[in-house]
Amino acid sequence: MRIVVDGRPIAARWTGDRTYLLEILREGAVLQPDWDWRVYYRETSPMPIAEARVTEQIVPSPTGWLWTPWSAPRQLQKDQADLFHAAYLVPPFSPCPCVVAIHDVTFRLFPRLFTLKQYVAMNALIMASAWRARVVVTGSDSAKRDLVRALGIPPDKVAVTPFAAGRIFVPGDRQRSSERVRERWGISGEYLVTVGFASPRKNLPRLLGAYAQLRKRDGFRAKLVLVGGCDEGRLGALCAERGLQLGGEVLRTGYVADADLPDLYRAARLFVFPSLYEGFGIPILEAMACETPVVASNTSSMPEVAGEAAVLVDPLSEDSIAGGIARGLEDERLRNSLVLRGLARASQFSWERTARATIEVYRKALAPR
Repeated sequence: MRIVVDGRPIAARWTGDRTYLLEILREGAVLQPDWDWRVYYRETSPMPIAEARVTEQIVPSPTGWLWTPWSAPRQLQKDQADLFHAAYLVPPFSPCPCVVAIHDVTFRLFPRLFTLKQYVAMNALIMASAWRARVVVTGSDSAKRDLVRALGIPPDKVAVTPFAAGRIFVPGDRQRSSERVRERWGISGEYLVTVGFASPRKNLPRLLGAYAQLRKRDGFRAKLVLVGGCDEGRLGALCAERGLQLGGEVLRTGYVADADLPDLYRAARLFVFPSLYEGFGIPILEAMACETPVVASNTSSMPEVAGEAAVLVDPLSEDSIAGGIARGLEDERLRNSLVLRGLARASQFSWERTARATIEVYRKALAPR
């Protein structure tokens, strides 16, 4: 059996799409070592997969937009692939059955975050891909409902394969992690951590507003650490727009290596994730697995992922976000409960289970129609 995966998101910086594909390949190659697992890239890319059973292939294309409709199908035909695992976009003339991963429909739910050209293109291409694929995979029941409503596809065509935290996200020595965070980024003392603010839907302006409220409280000294794509210019502009005087209390790490994330979670007093919308929300489980209490939004998939193991807040209300953070910082009984419940919750998810479910999806897609 020759399974080919669209590996272009793996070449991207730290994202949920990248994590998902890496883990599917790693675990899939272990579960089905007799299968021929291949990854297609458009250009040379670092291959962070240590499995010898996964083959990396460069499939060049004169332009990015020609890769899906032209370059990939030609290579699939040449390689005699049995199945192609696509990322959002399915080749219109694929020589083999396709499974497509569509993790969310942000473009339909938050159209204002996209240009008209982006919206029209994504709407047409992703809808066509969903109908063209044998099976659509996504990470949560919430995302499945959104896909069915937004794209009009039958519910039985969508398979939910819940995601997980990686194996590196485990409890550890909090003091050692604090020392490494201080050495690596110069961050010391108590801090809140949040991740992945390259997209407006991550709700950074309201988080900054809620944090500014908390800074006015007597005795509040925790810094706010942003991990991911938020440069100094954007942060300064957001603060200026709101008239926020946060000085050096908001710190940025930029993008960090996967291996550094557990230390940033463990050393934090609290993980805060007030996103407007998530198809799953892997960082919630990563923080829980590192014994860090979590404050997350009460919308989309996040209650489904967090269960009873997080403080849930209204992401549209700065007062709600600030109140949730205050509870997570000040109520020690609640904090201890969140740590225990978070560990138990994170343990209910694993990438091995995700890969097993995905392999069953492949078998369904390959079954005679």
